[in-house]
Amino acid sequence: MKKMKDIKNWVFASTKRKAAVLTALGVTVAAGASSLAAFALWEDRGVFPSRIPSASSNTAQTAAAGEQAQIISGGEALAAALKHAGLAQADVTVTENHLDWDDGIQEYDIDFYTDSKKYDYTVNAQTGDIRSYSIEARRQSGAEASGSVIGEDEALAAALKHAGLASGDVQVLKNKLDWDDGVQEYDVEFYTDSKKYDYTVNAQTGEIRSYEIDAIRQQSSAPAVSKETSTPSSAPASSQNGSVIGEDAALTAALKHAGLASGDVQVLKNKLDWDDGVQEYEIEFYSGNTEYDYTVNAQTGEIRSYDAETHVSASSSPNSGVIGKDAALAAALKHAGLASGDVSRTKVELDRDDGRTEYEIEFFSGGYEYDYTVNAADGAILEHQKEYDD
Repeated sequence: MKKMKDIKNWVFASTKRKAAVLTALGVTVAAGASSLAAFALWEDRGVFPSRIPSASSNTAQTAAAGEQAQIISGGEALAAALKHAGLAQADVTVTENHLDWDDGIQEYDIDFYTDSKKYDYTVNAQTGDIRSYSIEARRQSGAEASGSVIGEDEALAAALKHAGLASGDVQVLKNKLDWDDGVQEYDVEFYTDSKKYDYTVNAQTGEIRSYEIDAIRQQSSAPAVSKETSTPSSAPASSQNGSVIGEDAALTAALKHAGLASGDVQVLKNKLDWDDGVQEYEIEFYSGNTEYDYTVNAQTGEIRSYDAETHVSASSSPNSGVIGKDAALAAALKHAGLASGDVSRTKVELDRDDGRTEYEIEFFSGGYEYDYTVNAADGAILEHQKEYDD
């Protein structure tokens, strides 16, 4: 009965509305074609009369016609994502489902997880098509399996205690529950008059997983808490003309701040770069089961920001027993169902994350961008994502 009602609504819809909607969908109808014939074309395209715009519907502007195009509901978008993932709603816990815009297209951002995996989807809000998706393996502890979290207030309190601050001393920018490398955590950001703080807090235990502290350079009206990379040509004259201290001196400054000697660490990166009009060295190294990220002013040697992250699961040196870039790329291509000749703009980098050594891989094929994370020890696919190359 519902389908017959939908057909009736379509048949009696205004000619102008039908033509506009069909045009927006790229459906061409011959002159003089009946409404039912047009309806048949809609059905062939997988679009049904229940989606015909009405004056009271929740609508979004379409680019192809000046009419209003009805968007699907959050439930329909979730159903599309679950169908693509081969899961039922009872199999998952949904953490996010909200309507957003990206590159001029209205879409649903949907996150959900099972006992073993975390799924991130974007779904076209007009058509229900999958725009992009990412699947990540979850590693759960016993506490995480229980599913209980400490709450935003406790997470903020833990970060403030670590920073030696009170709630009245700061302005909170973000406090959001998220997942990273199979661990549920709160992303907490706040700032004072002189510094900006970024924390990740274990959502089950309240432990600090990582933190970063940046100095704020005051503007005339408000703290400059955002970072915009400037090219050397737009940098201040003093920075352009000033000599840089060199990689060795920058590393020495970072090691001194960390209280370590060069023999205590393995250096992953030491690179000259620009940030917010300032030339700086980006330095990454690790010692034992702790990873350090530093930015050092390239003219003065002052520490601009730093991040120390300790991993209880770290066991072996990151560069011992790795499979190599070629083998890691081959594993990613096999998973994607592609050959080396099918792809372009390939990038493979060895990295450390959560105490584990892994390869970050990127390549492009057939109008899509592929991103893979591959375990450097055994070639297992840890994360993968495929999305339109806009």
